[in-house]
Formats: sequence, structure tokens, C-alpha cells
Amino acid sequence: MKIELAEININSKRHLEKVRNPKFWKFAAQAWQKLYEEYVPMKTGTLSQQTVITSGENWGEIEHTVPYARYIYYGEIYGPNYPIFQAGQIVGWYSPRGKPKHPTGRKMQYDRSRHPLASSEWDKAAEPAQKPKLMRELQAYVNRGGLNLGK
Repeated sequence: MKIELAEININSKRHLEKVRNPKFWKFAAQAWQKLYEEYVPMKTGTLSQQTVITSGENWGEIEHTVPYARYIYYGEIYGPNYPIFQAGQIVGWYSPRGKPKHPTGRKMQYDRSRHPLASSEWDKAAEPAQKPKLMRELQAYVNRGGLNLGK
């Protein structure tokens, strides 16, 4: 049996440039956002809906743009917080505007009635279950010719 080795030339620089394509990373970010959606705490839906997927230098970065997103993401209550009373019962908390807020050491309790998997650091919480699905979606994108690797 005779075996011949053929010379294979792969232009890795050209293919690397295709993987760096902002369209690919936008697709990846949109797919990831859909997959981790059920881990995002939801009361009104504003936190999930108000997002920006960046292009350019930070391709595919998902930014939740509501002012309180960082507090919800890290899941720690910041204060000072003063109780709001109604009919002798605490119905909420108030933190004065313009005063610096500091971590209180207390964890947020998320309402899980609409998103049972809601948690802080939702992207990290979603990763074990959702990352394999994301990888399959990205592979399907490449297989469909989304990166034009054959050219």
C-alpha cells in the first residue's frame, strides 16, 4: 500500500480575519442573549429589553443599559436605604438621590415568578446549561457558510 501526503496550504490569516468579522460576533451575542434570557431577573422586562450589542472594538459585547443593571447583576443591595411605610407596614425602600451608595452586605432576593432561573451574574449562571447550545448554534452558523471559509 502506497500513501502519498499532499501539501495542504491553509491561509490561516485570511480565515482568522473572517472569524473576527463583527457580523459573526453580533450573531453570537444575539444567540447568547436569547439563551441566558431566562436567567435575567424579570419584574417588568425592562432589564432584558434595554440592551445594546456593541460592534467595533468590543465586538459582540452585550450591555444592559438600564441605570440599575449593575446592581441587579451583582445581586447585592446598596444603600443607605430607608423604609417606605404605608398603613404602618414597610412597602418598599428609598435611597436619597445624590447620596453615595455603598454595599450593605445583603443579597437581593429575586422574584422568580416570571423567570424561575433568575439569578445574579446571569451569564455565568446560564453557562453550564446554555454554553453547549451556543456552541451548536455557532457551529451551525459556520456550517451554513456564515463565515465564507470556503472562499
